[in-house]
Amino acid sequence: MRELPSGWVSARLADFCEVYQPPTISKSQLSSNGLYPVYGANGVIGRYDEYNHEDSQLLITCRGATCGSVNISEPKSWINGNAMVVQPNKNCAELKFAEYFFRGAADYSAIISGSAQPQITRQTLAPTLFPLPPLPEQRRIVRKLDTLTARTTTARTHLTAIKKLVERYKNRMIVKAYSGRLTRPDREYVASDKEGLWDIPDQWQWQTIGDVAEIQPCLTPVSEIQDLPHIAPDNIEKNTGKLLDYRTIGEDGVISAKHKFFKGQIVYSKIRPYLRKAVLSVFDGACSADMYPISVKSNCALKYLFYWLLSEDFSYFTSLSDGRTVLPKINMKQLNAAPVPWCEIDEQHEIVRRIETAFAKIDRLAAEAKKALKHTDRLDQRILAKAFAGELVPQDPNDEPAEILLARIRAERAAPKARRGRETRK
Repeated sequence: MRELPSGWVSARLADFCEVYQPPTISKSQLSSNGLYPVYGANGVIGRYDEYNHEDSQLLITCRGATCGSVNISEPKSWINGNAMVVQPNKNCAELKFAEYFFRGAADYSAIISGSAQPQITRQTLAPTLFPLPPLPEQRRIVRKLDTLTARTTTARTHLTAIKKLVERYKNRMIVKAYSGRLTRPDREYVASDKEGLWDIPDQWQWQTIGDVAEIQPCLTPVSEIQDLPHIAPDNIEKNTGKLLDYRTIGEDGVISAKHKFFKGQIVYSKIRPYLRKAVLSVFDGACSADMYPISVKSNCALKYLFYWLLSEDFSYFTSLSDGRTVLPKINMKQLNAAPVPWCEIDEQHEIVRRIETAFAKIDRLAAEAKKALKHTDRLDQRILAKAFAGELVPQDPNDEPAEILLARIRAERAAPKARRGRETRK
């Protein structure tokens, strides 16, 4: 631990905190109508008609994958033993100051033991070194941290929301594109005589997938495609057309025949079409029987059909043709009959160009937001580092030094002990 400011002291957690695991009640004792919340490893797990803690407590998850997570209990709660209670002496340390320490400044590498089953014990937690400032300075630090973390939380909320805004923007762009309003919004529109189909420009037509493309299943023995990339629905990100990590047929240990597809085709998932999984193939490969290789005809641009297959509107049309609820699927006949708003090939290419130009701009914005989100997380860590190094707020020489507070606690502990207030209450 670095050199601390004047008035601070490096103290063991056990020097000024009670560290313990309370008694546990079983799940069968919980009641949905209980008067008081019950806290387990990761927060409230139910309710109970008794409580074992009058005041709010700092809780640290002490077992499992979330070991080291921090919670603050409500007043009058029952706290189970799979959460470690850290109870600061109120005359020496602020609960919120200790919470900030464990949320970002504590070195958990020395606290958490076990690899297969991570755990925190009193023996590993109690010796933790804690940079303890004077009590008034703790309160100033907490106020400053509350203000700064509120700002970073707001920034994080706004930055996180950008992902959904990007998706909405792209959906609106696709709607404009396939209604003709992206290229020439001022022309005449004609109504369709088919239910569910919207007005389109008078030079456009409603056609079907079968009119503009050909589904080309090519079932191939697995012995002939061992080295080809193996693409299944799980290898495609929903809604985006992005290909995720994949392996070869041989690496996946495939034993049944698969459909071979070729560079320049669309590979479309017929399972759960509402997930909108399709990818443009830039290589030859093999796909599962849950997917269709699709080639476009001369009257349709490849990417024009691709973006249509990814659209919410196309997903809606596929849902009308399938009555399954357990595992929705669209068969070849249904897919061939699905509608496509068709225009001349030159306008299709222009629509694709405008879609991709708009998507590129919004993707750059999303990338900047993602980068800023990472910076926000790092900023939180820097703020906490400054706080626990005594660099966040000015020191006041009139504050009573933390060493005197600790000496007072040692004297209190040396005196005859009063009964601790952890008893069960109703």
